[in-house]
Amino acid sequence: MTGRELRYLLVAGVTAGALVAVTMIFNMLVDPLWMLGGNQIGRNFMTRERLAKAHLFINQADAVDCIVLGSSRATLLNAGRIERNRCFNFAFSGGSVEAYIDYARWVAHFGGPIAQVIVSVDSYNLGPDSDGPETYDFIRNLESPPTLLEEYANLSILRASIRSALGYTRYHRAYDEQFRGVVLDSAPAYQPPSQLGRKDALVPRALLRHIGPFSNEAKPRLERLRRVFPNARYVGYAPPLHPSWFAQMRAQETLDGYIDAMYAASRVFDAFYDFGIPHELNADTANSYDGSHYREQVNDRIASTINGVDTGYGIEISGLERDEYRDAFFEALDRYTAQSGRPENRGGS
Repeated sequence: MTGRELRYLLVAGVTAGALVAVTMIFNMLVDPLWMLGGNQIGRNFMTRERLAKAHLFINQADAVDCIVLGSSRATLLNAGRIERNRCFNFAFSGGSVEAYIDYARWVAHFGGPIAQVIVSVDSYNLGPDSDGPETYDFIRNLESPPTLLEEYANLSILRASIRSALGYTRYHRAYDEQFRGVVLDSAPAYQPPSQLGRKDALVPRALLRHIGPFSNEAKPRLERLRRVFPNARYVGYAPPLHPSWFAQMRAQETLDGYIDAMYAASRVFDAFYDFGIPHELNADTANSYDGSHYREQVNDRIASTINGVDTGYGIEISGLERDEYRDAFFEALDRYTAQSGRPENRGGS
């Protein structure tokens, strides 16, 4: 090997080492995966939250005796508001029940005894096909998360750090300095599409999978989830949705299917609350930016209800018959349509 070739290899090696060092240092300063305490620059956007939560959990696993599972809507539930337990919010965007099972098994493997499991059951979880993002291999294989070197020498993580440092996000929600999900102050108020409630309405793409069709296939999946912590108390809830979404279900003749599927899912739990049933909090467009992700004051009411406080919000369907649940739901929807002056069809679906 010539001297020129040796110099080339030396320069290439030094350059590569410097690049890795700069990548490591910048990622450690921003700490998007919360491996070193997080929040080094004051911003925590929804980047690789499933991975960040795994790192965060592994550092406090022995102290946790309660977990929250759900989609991005449940990330906005402040687990610190749950009383009598040290609760960890393991919800993440696009979550499916199959993914909840994977993460629950991982928590059971690395954590201590779990006394309570809180599960948000989204309308899209009740469809015949409710797959979400693929679960990480280390979660499925019950392994430890990747090491600091593996994570922060990674250029893809560097891109996430740069976006965080620049304040770039396409979401209206983020995590605060304690890694609690929050709606950003800059988020707009929800504007329901004016055509919703008609059978021929042009339904926004983001809404399509939430309005059906529905099936009872979620129940056996939830039963499998229940078996992960057989001695825990399981509390389920349907997260809030703007009433216009249910008006569209009724127009599409899928609302009875939703009620049947949610009622079947509720039978798996020790207690189950439907916070989606039309209510003034859900109808107030200032409380949400898209009709399905709600601000802190609404999620705090959810936490209080789960704690056993009679907040007047939602409906507990654990002790109801199916027809009682259906009647209550349709009565609430009729009140909304009457008050809003929308042209939705009323009565049965």
